[in-house]
Amino acid sequence: MPFFKIYLDFVQAADRLDDLKKEIREVSSLKQSASTVSRNQSETERLKTEIGNLETELAATGTVKTGDDVQSELDVLSNEM
Repeated sequence: MPFFKIYLDFVQAADRLDDLKKEIREVSSLKQSASTVSRNQSETERLKTEIGNLETELAATGTVKTGDDVQSELDVLSNEM
């Protein structure tokens, strides 16, 4: 009977090990996703700053259109085509 107990403990340990490996893969995947989101957020913030700087430069030259204004005009032109 002790052999059966040892075997049962081994099987349970192996199952737990498999579960832990699966959880590690899931955490690794989530870590990669979080890294991508963080990188995209940083890029978005950088681009927003760049757009703001360009809008300021345009305003200084007398142009008053914002990025949203230009996008609206592009949308209208696209719909007309």
